[in-house]
Amino acid sequence: MTESSSLEARAEEWRELLKLAAAPQGEVRLIERLLESVCRETGASGAALYGKVEGGAVAELAAGDGSFPPRLGEDLPEGLSATSLPGALLVVSD
Repeated sequence: MTESSSLEARAEEWRELLKLAAAPQGEVRLIERLLESVCRETGASGAALYGKVEGGAVAELAAGDGSFPPRLGEDLPEGLSATSLPGALLVVSD
């Protein structure tokens, strides 16, 4: 793939994401696509979005082949790493 075609492919991906963001009930598919992008860009086998709750976090959506528990406590299971977001955790499977 040439640099030009790679840039065009990325531009098309962003156009699709913007359409999903504007679509009624498109938010779930938008987040799934973003999680797929995290996997592709980082080389992670899977990515999941967890909503923070008292005492931990609850799985909301996941993409890829990672194995994610339905609920997380203070400590992450082996093979998972997380990035804290406002009200959420982005968890990736190594």
